[in-house]
Amino acid sequence: MRKLISESFFFCSFFSLFAAFSPMTIHAAVKVPVQQMGNKTVATAIGATRCLTPAMKSLHAQTVKQMEKDMAQVDAVVYAKAIETYQKKLSMIWSAMSEPYCGYGSRGMTAVKSSFNKSVNRMRAEFLAVTKTAPVAKK
Repeated sequence: MRKLISESFFFCSFFSLFAAFSPMTIHAAVKVPVQQMGNKTVATAIGATRCLTPAMKSLHAQTVKQMEKDMAQVDAVVYAKAIETYQKKLSMIWSAMSEPYCGYGSRGMTAVKSSFNKSVNRMRAEFLAVTKTAPVAKK
């Protein structure tokens, strides 16, 4: 009987320990970010971004078209690494727009568009500079 009581105590303490660290308990402890709007407190979504607007999506589509034009003008075999870098950087710039702090500052979408265009122009200039130089044959 004594063994049964000690085993049941162990089981109950193990179960309570498991319940204390279950995902539901941890999730309930996470605070939801709120935003004060006048005299109302509004819950904001975690990871919400204000930068993925239809205008930004069309701007991204234009940059992808420009990238495809640039890549069509160079030899894909010779400049494979430069093309891969160009694609990765454009993808990285676009993924930054889905982050909560994507550059939306006091100037709003003007700052976001300016930052996006600067990054894209810098990346495109790097690609064009690399492809402008003639590849050197290895001896």
